Amino acid sequence: MKVRLTGELPKEEHLKDIVDTAVTVHITNMLRHTGYRTALIRTGSFGSVYIMELTQDGDESDYEIRETGGLSNLRRQVESAGGVMEVSGRRGFLLTLTLPKEMTAG
Repeated sequence: MKVRLTGELPKEEHLKDIVDTAVTVHITNMLRHTGYRTALIRTGSFGSVYIMELTQDGDESDYEIRETGGLSNLRRQVESAGGVMEVSGRRGFLLTLTLPKEMTAG
């Protein structure tokens, strides 16, 4: 398995577990459900949020995505931190996380 990272992963303490879970879930799902072995992770800082896009190299297939197990747990983590998680299986798998730089009250 190869991982290509573009940008820097968030380093804020309240996001570390989310980022770790996202990368682990993405790589695990790639190994279990696809024949692709290069994970692409793009990150960027935009105002008060980070955007993380996790996909794979070279896949244009459509996927039926079921949010069970790892994706379901990741969604709970992201939303409890005040973030947003989007999953698409059209023209390849794409997981997009919008994560707040500041910890939200709650």
